[in-house]
Amino acid sequence: YRPEKDAVILKAFQSKHIEYDKFRSYLYSSFWLGFEEDEFQAFLAYFDSQQDGMINGYDFMIAFTRLGAIRKSRESLAVREKQELFLLQQKEDEERRLLELEKKNDLAADFSFTDEVKAVAIKKLNEAAFKF
Repeated sequence: YRPEKDAVILKAFQSKHIEYDKFRSYLYSSFWLGFEEDEFQAFLAYFDSQQDGMINGYDFMIAFTRLGAIRKSRESLAVREKQELFLLQQKEDEERRLLELEKKNDLAADFSFTDEVKAVAIKKLNEAAFKF
């Protein structure tokens, strides 16, 4: 809502009795909303509940703002669901990554070795420690 601009638009619809032609003009100038003739007649049938050739601007604006709110609510819900799905996917990816790291850290070591192999390993360790 932009008060400085939208207030002018809303004033056009502040009437209980708007003739069809004026209403069509207001729709186009306010919202760039154009209709083919059959579309406009269907639109009028919906908003001219008393079928007196007049549109109640107040009722129209109430319905118009409710439709906008419903659509925005649906879109924000869709965005929220998409964000939640993304966060869930990120969490699953992170858990998968951590599991892969754990698997890499799990060494399948074979501790069955001979005394000779043990002596060679200790000798290499001593040499490395001495050089360090």
